Amino acid sequence: MFGAASLCESYLQFLVDHSVLNEMAALDILDQQKNDTPPIGRLALETRVLSMKQVFKVLGDQTDSNLRFGELAISLGYMTEEQLVMLLDLQRTKRPGVNEIILKLGLADKETLDRLRQEFLDNVDALVN
Repeated sequence: MFGAASLCESYLQFLVDHSVLNEMAALDILDQQKNDTPPIGRLALETRVLSMKQVFKVLGDQTDSNLRFGELAISLGYMTEEQLVMLLDLQRTKRPGVNEIILKLGLADKETLDRLRQEFLDNVDALVN
């Protein structure tokens, strides 16, 4: 029912609805989360899945392609689907959480966020079950 992105966006809307954030702050948080998430190419290099030469080749070819970095790296034979899944999982663990960003920006206190996060999750659970 919910993908990770739509769940995040639903949570931010929930925080807007509860007057914790305004709409612009919610969009800024999404932007910050995206900017602070390491790209797959960087992770591939750090984990030695790809060499710098391979990363540059994929990035160069990406300008003429509609493929994402991982898809293109697989099509070039530089990595396997299993390696891409591992890198995507690693990327997910390194992506900063919404609450982490809100706290860092000083937009709300931890207790309020913890309480509202639990209320949001209870609502999602009620929808699913």
